[in-house]
Amino acid sequence: DVILYLHKAQKLHLCIKPDSVLVRYDNVGIPRAMLLDLGVSEHGPQIPERWDDSYNLPAYTAPEIVSGRGPVSPATDVYGLGMLLYEMLAGHPAYPYHLQRDQLVFQGVMNGKFPTTGRIDLKQIPQIAEKAITPRPEARFTNVPQFAQALASMLPSIPAEKKPRTVNWRVIFIVLGALLAISLVLGLALAVVPA
Repeated sequence: DVILYLHKAQKLHLCIKPDSVLVRYDNVGIPRAMLLDLGVSEHGPQIPERWDDSYNLPAYTAPEIVSGRGPVSPATDVYGLGMLLYEMLAGHPAYPYHLQRDQLVFQGVMNGKFPTTGRIDLKQIPQIAEKAITPRPEARFTNVPQFAQALASMLPSIPAEKKPRTVNWRVIFIVLGALLAISLVLGLALAVVPA
């Protein structure tokens, strides 16, 4: 949802990786993902020229940014979301990067060769992840709603988060005032009645 709102504001995140997502559980135990930052939050053809490799981990940087040739678009953020989905399914990143030189990781990203997730137990979700991380932007989902719709067709709907009840202080003060008035009236009545 947050990435979609960024796109509606003509901004791109471009730095989606596991470190930028926190999973919390709501009050009924449903896991909810929270984006911890807004990434680069920029849009336009100048992104490849302004990009610095320190902005994102090489294994999660889209090929169009790595090559510096663009085009950088909402499909670039779909790539980041697809990388997260791939890693959740496979249990490891599409491109190993621990103890690897950045140049080797960048070469892997540019080649676009990654192992399948190995998840034959799921309908077509692994194929959705693989389509989202294909190296050619035009072969990916072009935007977040397309990606989300493809996933939604395979998964049960997620219930909306229940909001905690808010305290209506006005009602509480009215009730307390009424109780106080009743107790005063009863107190006065008892004081007036002879024993």
